[in-house]
Amino acid sequence: MNEMDIIHQLMRMLYLYKKETVMEKKHQSELSRRDLMLLEVIQHMNQCHPVKMSDISHYLDITPAAVSQSVRDFEKKGWVKRVTPENDRRSVYVNITADAVQLLKRYEAHLKENLKTFITTLGPEDAQAFVRIVEKGLQFMKEHQHLHIEEMKGDSNV
Repeated sequence: MNEMDIIHQLMRMLYLYKKETVMEKKHQSELSRRDLMLLEVIQHMNQCHPVKMSDISHYLDITPAAVSQSVRDFEKKGWVKRVTPENDRRSVYVNITADAVQLLKRYEAHLKENLKTFITTLGPEDAQAFVRIVEKGLQFMKEHQHLHIEEMKGDSNV
């Protein structure tokens, strides 16, 4: 198999993977990937210090409006609470609720079970190879991220 055949095969597999994850997402009822990521960030940050919405915005590099909208949606679902300290009425902190913690625990248990099944299906040798290849892929993306960003901006130096 030559290099172009491998590239086409990888592109096809990535397309099929994306298609499968979209189909799986339709079957998930209460938690989108974006919601999951945001809740995990809030939970993680809450362990170190009280979390302001601006902290979340900076950490995730998303607009304050996007954070505000998500927090509003999360409040309606009972996943977070806004807290305004008595001594500083201008500051608003976001705390994750016990319901959201339980939701994250259920999601993590489900994910671990799926990964266990996947690894068992691969077998020990292929599972180790898969981990090694994914690590290489992540390292490549990390090292070459700037190239993609310049392309997206339409860099005039190219």
